Amino acid sequence: MLRKAWPSVKDEQGFTNRMDNLPKYLISSNLEIKWNNSHPIEGDSEKK
Repeated sequence: MLRKAWPSVKDEQGFTNRMDNLPKYLISSNLEIKWNNSHPIEGDSEKK
């Protein structure tokens, strides 16, 4: 739901811009990361 709506969200306070530019850390064994400033967490996620 958010994935489809987010690119078209506009706001005067700059919240969406800030959220887009914050680093994002993802845990996934089969996800291709395409989002701006996203970083995979690799290895055994239960130990991290």
